[in-house]
Amino acid sequence: MLAIRRIIEHMFDLVPLAEAAEHAALQVAAYDVEVASDDMLLAATPRLERARRAVEGALGASLGELDRRGTTDLRFGHRTASWFALAVGCPKGESSRRVINGRRMLSYLGHVHDALANGDVSWEHTRVLTDLTTPRNADVVAGLQREFLDLAEVLPFERWRNEVKGLVDLADGDGSFRPGPESSTLRMSTGFAGSVELAGTLTALDGAKLRQAIEAAADKLQLTYREEVRIGARDSVPTRAELLAQALAELVRSGVAAGSGRDRSGRGPVTELTLVAHAADPIGRHRPHQNETESSAGNCYRASESTNVSDLPESTVRTLCCDPVIRAVVIDSLGNPIDLGRTTRIVPKGLRRALQVRDGGCVFPGCDAPSAWCDLHHVVHWADGGPTSAENLASLCRHHHGATHRTGWTMTADLDRQQRFVWTRPDGTRIASQRASDHHDDHAPPVRLDPLRL
Repeated sequence: MLAIRRIIEHMFDLVPLAEAAEHAALQVAAYDVEVASDDMLLAATPRLERARRAVEGALGASLGELDRRGTTDLRFGHRTASWFALAVGCPKGESSRRVINGRRMLSYLGHVHDALANGDVSWEHTRVLTDLTTPRNADVVAGLQREFLDLAEVLPFERWRNEVKGLVDLADGDGSFRPGPESSTLRMSTGFAGSVELAGTLTALDGAKLRQAIEAAADKLQLTYREEVRIGARDSVPTRAELLAQALAELVRSGVAAGSGRDRSGRGPVTELTLVAHAADPIGRHRPHQNETESSAGNCYRASESTNVSDLPESTVRTLCCDPVIRAVVIDSLGNPIDLGRTTRIVPKGLRRALQVRDGGCVFPGCDAPSAWCDLHHVVHWADGGPTSAENLASLCRHHHGATHRTGWTMTADLDRQQRFVWTRPDGTRIASQRASDHHDDHAPPVRLDPLRL
C-alpha cells in the first residue's frame, strides 16, 4: 500500500501545482490594471473571482486533510489552525475558521466543496453551510446540499443565506436549537489603550436571554442619564450603542460581585497586583524607567497575570489600585525570579506567581495561551530527582504539555540562556522556548519556529 501511495504522489504531486498557481497569481497581481481597457477589466474580473474560489477550495481541502491526519500536531506540536496562522501570518481566528470549513466540507459536504473548486459558489457560501453543520444534523445538511447549491445560482447571497437557515431549521427535528460551542462563539481581543473588542454569535436561546438583560439594563441607565440632563448634571444622554456597552459592563460587574461573594472582612472582589522588585536595585534608585509602568520607587505593578497596567489609561489604573491585594515577586537582571528555596513536588503559590510573571503564558514557541490555562511542567521529572525550582519549571498549556511528553519529543534546559528551555522534535529539529516579554524586548534572544519545514 505504501509503494502504491508513493507512486500516486509522484504522478499527482501537489507542490508543483501549488507553485504554478502561486506563480500565475503573482503575474496577475503585477499587472498594471490602469492600462487595461474597460472590456478587458469586465472580462477578467469574474475569471479572477473564479480562480480565487478554486484556490480557496484547494486550500480548504488541504487544511481539512492535514487536520484529519493530525500531521502538524505530530511534527510541530501545533494544531492545524495554530500552525497555519504561524506559517502564513494570518489571525488565528481566521485560520481556525478555514480549518473547520475545510474539514466539514471533506467530511460531510463534498458537493459544496466541488462547487467551490469549480467557482460556482463563494467561500462565504460554504461558510454558511459549514457553520450550520454539526455532528447532530450533518446528515440533514448533507442531504440538502444539492438544493442549497441550486438556490445559490438564482438568489442573492443575503436572501440565500436566510433561505438556507430556514430550510435547515424546518428539516431538523429540533428546529433551530443548536446547543454547544459549535453554535455560540465569542472572540475577545485587545484594542487601543487597553480596550477590549468583542465579536461573537450566540444561539437563539442564549441571544434572547442576553438581549433581554442588556436592553433592560440599558433602559434603566437611559432614564438615569435623562434625569441628570434635566437637572443639569450632564449635557447629553449617551447613544444607544454606548448605553448597551455600559449595560453589559454593569451586568458583568454585578455578576462577578454576586458570584465571588465577600470575605470575612466584608470586602467584595478586589484587584490582585503583583509587585515586581528587581534584586539588583529593589527601590529603583539607579534604574531608568522602562516601558512598563513603575511606581516612584521603580517597582512594576501588574494588574493580573494577563494584563499589564501600562496598557491601561491612568484613570483606570487608579481605580483598580484603590484597594488591591499586593504580592511581591523578586527578579534578577534577566527577568528570572529568584528561587524561593522550596523543594516540595507541589509548586508553592509564591513560586507559581513568580513563574506567571516570568513566562507570561505558555512557553512553547508560537503559543498564546495565558498563564491561567497553563500547567507547571517539571523539565527534569520529580521522580528522576528534578527539583521544584524556577530553573526546572516551565509554564505549558495542556496541549503543549501533552506534546512534550510524547515519544520522540524531549525538553531540556537551555544551557545558553538561564531559566529557558529547548525542545528537540522527533526529526531532530531544536526549537527554543519563548516568553511573553520577548515580544517587547529589543535585546531578547530571537525565538524562531520554522512551521514550514517538513
